[in-house]
Parts: sequence; structure tokens; C-alpha cells
Amino acid sequence: MNHPSAAAPRSRPRWPPWLLLLPIFLASRLAAYLAGLRFHADLGRSWQVLDVPLLRNHLAQSLWYQHSQPPLYNLLLGLLLKTGAQPDGPLFQALWSLLGLSLGLATYALLRAMRVVWRVSLLVAALLLISPSSLIYEHWLFYDLPVALCAVLVPLTLWRALGSGLRRDFALFGASLVVLCLTRSLFHLAWLLGLSVLLLVPRLPHRRRLAWTLLVAVALTSSVYLKNDFVFGKFAVSTWPGMNLARLTARGVPLAERQALAATGQISAVSVVGPFRPLADYPKELATPGRFADIPALAQPQKQDGRPNFNHIAYIGIADAMAQDALVLLRLHPQVYALAHATAWLHYFRPASSYVELAPQRAVLGPYLTWWNRLVLGECQDVFVFLLLGVVLALLAGVRLARAKGGLEPRERAVAWLMLATVLWVTLVGNLLETGENFRFRATIDPFLLVWLGMTWTARPKLRSRRGLRLRRFLCQIARQG
Repeated sequence: MNHPSAAAPRSRPRWPPWLLLLPIFLASRLAAYLAGLRFHADLGRSWQVLDVPLLRNHLAQSLWYQHSQPPLYNLLLGLLLKTGAQPDGPLFQALWSLLGLSLGLATYALLRAMRVVWRVSLLVAALLLISPSSLIYEHWLFYDLPVALCAVLVPLTLWRALGSGLRRDFALFGASLVVLCLTRSLFHLAWLLGLSVLLLVPRLPHRRRLAWTLLVAVALTSSVYLKNDFVFGKFAVSTWPGMNLARLTARGVPLAERQALAATGQISAVSVVGPFRPLADYPKELATPGRFADIPALAQPQKQDGRPNFNHIAYIGIADAMAQDALVLLRLHPQVYALAHATAWLHYFRPASSYVELAPQRAVLGPYLTWWNRLVLGECQDVFVFLLLGVVLALLAGVRLARAKGGLEPRERAVAWLMLATVLWVTLVGNLLETGENFRFRATIDPFLLVWLGMTWTARPKLRSRRGLRLRRFLCQIARQG
């Protein structure tokens, strides 16, 4: 007599389901190539990137004196450039393609780690891989794709570390935290310190080892902050927040009024010019590099191609002055900041591919992009209904899953808390301090939103609300009586 389970259908195939993602990836990339999509690399246009000759010939010195951004993205570029590779060459293209495939595989692994059934996990990961945003970001040499992958590896390595308890796995988790924080300034030291809340998860395994891992990650990340404090007198990983605030305040105040305020000394002259302008537009006395005259990364007003070098030492003082001016303008014109903040949220609910610099790539994918936006994202009169509802529902699901009293194991609860902390930080802090490119924030957290939707779709009974269960019982009783 056969065991009852032997006659039951298999819940998963004999082969690893994630293998199906490989032909999906290859077919979609081949189709994109035949449509004309090509790798786009223009490092000179990237404000965050140091001058290419400096990365090739003075990498260590330039990274030490970089104050504008965290160092790891420029370190990666410099190491690749030192091999003789060209930014638009096959090495960079192959690496970014590998990162794109890895993002899909890591998202699938995270879904499975959170016990989402393999069919739903495969569908969600496949949709992420073939989305126009994934195709475009994979063909654009910028840090958004590496950051998105690293953001997914953080909860994935945490889940593995809490399950195995091995030092090696905790080291991988700590390394992913440090790499994320030292690649994009949005992942501030404050976010990393806030992850100490994970230690409060009830019945968390290996709590002490997790505490030590977080402590080491904080120490390593803080080393760059301390270096900038020692060299520049700024305990920060980026000195640009003042100019970012000016985009939310000064840019919305009429030029004539800014000139009048500067004439009376209420704001500085730099706010009349505006943020992220060539150094020649600002008062001439700011262009003097002082004691850093022999450091090209700090003394060159322009890059080799003639574009501004926003790592010039003068931009530290410019950003500081704009930060002070932003407080004055916020007090005088709160409606300007409110409008900019509302615009930031409107941009946040647009497709991640909406970046104006990616217009040529979007044009190549025109018919596919139009189809995707209408059917998948629900575009209607330039409002993406399905995207808006999906993000809101995913956030609500994330909060609910993190607060669930049953159904989640302690390490799953820790992963849910980490994802929720990350999504809230990126969403709230990002939209609070930036306007214009807010859709790029979702390129980082979209995998988490998809994981939450997948968990809700295949929710286990303990995760389903009691109210929903009572409603089902009530409907069943009515059906039986009928």
C-alpha cells in the first residue's frame, strides 16, 4: 500500500525552479539588443564620478580626498579602468548584465526564504527581470543597479546568518551593510544605527553574534565619516545635502527676490546662483583651493571633458551656505518647499525608468514601454494607477507582516523588520530631501515591495487576518443555509 503522500502531486519540480530565470533573462536581453538597446556609459555626465584620468592614474589619492560621495562606486570604476577597459566596453557591459541577472536571482531567493511558493516566486522574479526599468538600468553605467542588488543581499544574508549561526554568514551580512552604506549616501549611518532594532525581535537566534556584526559594520562605515571629519572638518559621507536642500527651496524662489535677500545679507550669494552650477558661476574667491592646490581631485574646477568637478573643495563651503540659506527660505516661503515635496511624491509614483537622461533608451523600447506602462502599471492620463495601488498595498502589507503575531519565525520577523526599516527610510527620507529623481528610489526598494506582495498572495493561515477568516466562515454558513 502506497503512502498517501506518494500519490499527492509534487509541490515543486525535480529541477531547481530558478533555472527557468536564465532563459527568460537571455531571451529578453536578446530581444532588447535586436530592438537596438545598447549599453550607455558617459562617466563625465555623472556628478558622482571623479574625473576618469584621476581614477586611472591617482585612484588612492583621489578616493582619500573625495568628499562629495561615498567611495566604493568610484573604487569599483577605478579598478576596472586600471585594467584598460573602456566604460562602454565589453567588461563593463558584462558586469552590469551579471548584476542584472543576480538581482533577479537574489529576489527569487529572498521570496523563497520568506516561504513564498516557488511558482509565485518565479513569476515575481521573472516580471522584475523583464520590466523595462530592469532592462534600462542594466544598460546604464551608474550605481543604481549595484545598490539595488546589495540592498536585496542585506536581508538575504541576514536570513542565512540567523539560520546557520556561522561567522562566515554573519561576515557576509556585515559586508553587505558596509558596501551599501559606502556606495550610496542615502544609506546613512543613522539608518545603519537604526537597524539595532533587530535585536529586539523576540526569540531571535544568535542575538549576540548579530549585535557584534552590527557593531563592526557601524565601526567600518564610521571610518569614512571620521576620515572626512579629519580631512575636511565634516563628519559626513557626502557634503552635498545643502545643495540638495537648495533644489527644494532656493530653486522655487524667484531670482529677483533671491537677489534682494542676498543684498540685505539674509542669504548668501551662492543661493542666487543655485545648486550644482559650474564653479565659474560662483564668486571668484571660492575657486581658490588653498592648501589643497596640489590635489587634482580638489583643485580642478573641471573634469577633462570640460564638465564641472563637483568634488572641488569649494563645493563644501557652497553646500554649507546653501543649507543655512535653505532654513531662511523655508521660513519665508514654506509653500515653496511644500510644493517641491509634493512634486517629489508625484515622481516617486512614476516608473523607475522615467529618468530624463535615459530618454534614448526609453525611445528604443518605445512600444514595449508603452505596453508595459498601460497593462502592468495601469497608466491613465499620466497617472500609473496599478503602480500607485501596488506600492501602497505593499507598504501596508509590509507593516502588517512585520507586526504579525503569528506565522513568522523569528529570523523571518527580523528580515521583515529590516525590509520595512529600509523601505520607510528610503521613501520618507529620500522624498524629504530630494526632488526630481525620486522614481530612482524605487529602483532600490521595488524588490522588497514585490516580496511583500508575494507573501500576501500566498499568505499562510496564521498570517491571514482573523477578520478575513470570520468573513469566510460567515459566507460559507450562508452558502450552506442556501
